[in-house]
Amino acid sequence: MQHVLTFTDEHQGWYALLQDALQIGSTVERQQDPKAVTRDVRRSEATLQRTIRAIGVLPEDDAEPKKDPFGLDVDRRKRKLQPGGGVLRVSHPDFVRLQRYVTLTPWLADYSEQVTELEDWLEAAPQEKDA
Repeated sequence: MQHVLTFTDEHQGWYALLQDALQIGSTVERQQDPKAVTRDVRRSEATLQRTIRAIGVLPEDDAEPKKDPFGLDVDRRKRKLQPGGGVLRVSHPDFVRLQRYVTLTPWLADYSEQVTELEDWLEAAPQEKDA
């Protein structure tokens, strides 16, 4: 089963929040239970990163990948939703992980309305059978 997330130009903010949730929520999970982060979890996170990046574009002023503190070639640049939006098809296990990361992220109170709308939108995402 896959969850279908259809982004339009109006979803730029939610796209940004999902990127933040993936980075911050995964960090919170690691802090809470480091042993829970297995190879399968990292594989799921990598799939989510690739999936989210697929409908994003880099800001024009962010042309160079940032090196991580250890010098590894890790692209940590934050993307904007591509013009016209896009569709993400996310497996059920990855979707559940993404929802958990949205929940685990310690959002500032300023974001409560946007995060609640994002959570409601995710919850209402249509599902389709795997191809």
